[in-house]
Amino acid sequence: MKSKAFTNTLKELEYYTTRSIMIKGYDLERIKGFLEHLGNPQERLEFIHIGGTSGKGSTTTYTSSILTGLGYKVGSFLSPHIESVCERINIDNKQISEDNFNTYFNKVKTAHDQFFPKDKQGITLTYFEFLLAMALLYFVDNKVDVVALEVGLGGKLDPTNVVQASIAIITSVGLDHTEFLGETIEEIISDKVQIVKQNATCITGVKQASALKIIKSYCMDQSANCLILGKDMSINQNIIDINGSKGFFSFKDYEFEVNLPQLGRHQLENASLAITAAISWQEKMNRKVDIKAIINALSQTIIKGRLQIVENNPLIIGDVAHNEDKMKALVDSINQIQGLKKLIFIVGFKAGRDKDRAHRALKQLSVLKIPLKKIFISEFLTKQDIEIASVPAQEIANMILDVLPDVETEIVKEPLKALKLARKEANKDDLIVISGSFYLLASLSEALSL
Repeated sequence: MKSKAFTNTLKELEYYTTRSIMIKGYDLERIKGFLEHLGNPQERLEFIHIGGTSGKGSTTTYTSSILTGLGYKVGSFLSPHIESVCERINIDNKQISEDNFNTYFNKVKTAHDQFFPKDKQGITLTYFEFLLAMALLYFVDNKVDVVALEVGLGGKLDPTNVVQASIAIITSVGLDHTEFLGETIEEIISDKVQIVKQNATCITGVKQASALKIIKSYCMDQSANCLILGKDMSINQNIIDINGSKGFFSFKDYEFEVNLPQLGRHQLENASLAITAAISWQEKMNRKVDIKAIINALSQTIIKGRLQIVENNPLIIGDVAHNEDKMKALVDSINQIQGLKKLIFIVGFKAGRDKDRAHRALKQLSVLKIPLKKIFISEFLTKQDIEIASVPAQEIANMILDVLPDVETEIVKEPLKALKLARKEANKDDLIVISGSFYLLASLSEALSL
């Protein structure tokens, strides 16, 4: 239960950031100026910067877990959150307390009031920038050794790109946020790759040849080392079942088995990027790599909302797949689970300018090998950094009719009611999947004890 002080802080945070706007021609000068006013906390920290279309949140968590297991004090900054905004700011994978959140909000608030003119509406910090400033101060005060920093959106103009990271990870690239980043894979990766700094190490799981060409060219211009999954490191002999994922990792002279509680081949790939970053970090620190510590850390890392088993009777998986690539990874993982008879989906997608994103994601369900019994379509309306609404349920129903004309659908706008109906429909060997958005899963967090 939220304390009264924390509830008041959240209201103040909303008040402060609701006035802010993403002005046309946005650049990083606003956040840079404010951080300079704070004493440039980012200059007193070491960073591993993680971007990409899919997998960056998981990779950030894996990176933090491994480095914590290796004995470092590790900050991590993630977005969005599922249940509490405190999930975004962590040290050693433990989220900031409500009391500390209040404290660092007030520090940034005081500096904010000093820095921004009171009569200049809109030229203030965004919600994301406000939390980033809080996190940086929190990490400096707690003397963390390194920060695993997840990009919010894109790369070039993301507020996190004020940092100078010695290691950058680009997990993948796909057609997402095209209204901001460009209409093609090549345009999008050209934006994302700009988190790679001079003389840094770039680690990537990107597969498309045209995108890799851009990454390698940019790294060459930056005199940055480029390590590519499938070439410089690998994860093979993958086994996926209801208990998790297993694979054999290889990089340089390091070879060992990886076991994850998380389902999915893509999670093994994300973990491989994190392992490579951790080994590279250890080598930079001139420290011996403890393989047992890495294996142990990964075996205990649970990531909310990523192919997460939230109930066993009936079996319910929550996954925040909201685009084509993430839904493809979800479907691939489900197809490898043995013993399932039928599937029931609960879906809801965030509205946005990219009208086709939900359609492209839903199309991936056509390659499910297990019979799809029914899809419940829900809606949500919530607020984190901005007010977030779902695509109207009828529009999703029309998309499903187009790509899956033989699958039964039912519009149940209230997610909790949809969950109750899905539980009622599910038999012993069926699987309920909740997917489409962070915000859909967030609306069910209490009911599912996430």
